[in-house]
Amino acid sequence: MTAFNFSQVHKKELIDFKLPLVGDDGKPSFLIIAPATEDNPEYYKEIIELSSTRTFRDLATGDITEDKEKAGRDKDKQLYAKHVVKGWRNIQDTDGNDVPFSYENVLELLNVIDLQVSKGVFTQLRMVASRYENFLSKDALDTEEMVKN
Repeated sequence: MTAFNFSQVHKKELIDFKLPLVGDDGKPSFLIIAPATEDNPEYYKEIIELSSTRTFRDLATGDITEDKEKAGRDKDKQLYAKHVVKGWRNIQDTDGNDVPFSYENVLELLNVIDLQVSKGVFTQLRMVASRYENFLSKDALDTEEMVKN
């Protein structure tokens, strides 16, 4: 078997996801996220286990209802709170105090954003977390440098 040399890994474990929220100090709020891909084994294992029991099966049969779509979205928020969102910055309560990071608080934040801001925020979070290239460093994405080599 050939031994390949991968001495330079151009991958980031975590990235910032900017929320459309601003704290009392005027600074933006961020979620610190891990990938929602095979590179996050805990997330990937759980999503594979779910694939046989929920929306994926319903898609094949055309049996998607509004209730099933909501249940699937709610389960996705639980999975993201458990496996994808690893921290946050500048998340404050209504009194301007920093909110402690916890699974319960992440899930509550995702639900509040869905209800009070826009469902598009969680949709965008899913899109960003599921794209491998978002977790590559700029060096890895430098096509000019890649062409030289």
